[in-house]
Amino acid sequence: MGDIYAWLVSFFFLIALLVLVVYQLMCLADLEFDYINPYDSSSRINKVILPEFIAEGVLCFFYLITGHWFMSLLCVPYLYYNLHAKTTPGRCNRDIQLAQLGKEATTFQARLSNFSPLPQHILDDLVRIGR
Repeated sequence: MGDIYAWLVSFFFLIALLVLVVYQLMCLADLEFDYINPYDSSSRINKVILPEFIAEGVLCFFYLITGHWFMSLLCVPYLYYNLHAKTTPGRCNRDIQLAQLGKEATTFQARLSNFSPLPQHILDDLVRIGR
């Protein structure tokens, strides 16, 4: 009976992760079609990036404590990718702190207005949906 509860909890975590990724993809699509400005899009996406990372870490840890080793091993590459994307300097992450006004925010908005990083971020979101 405990296994059923474990799979139900993991199912709801996976649905929550899927919703967060689809929301990010919709924000990027709105930005690509000029329905929203870059500042609003990045602030919306920044609100859901940390909960996504936390949910993925909790899910991986949940699989570890419930004894589902194979599922935990499947979560590790995605968790590593998230940590690598978050901590790599120089990579154009969506998790840019726009609270720091000035040169950095202006530079990031200029990069977003050129739409150069959008295809890569959209591809990243589509890969995360298909995992």
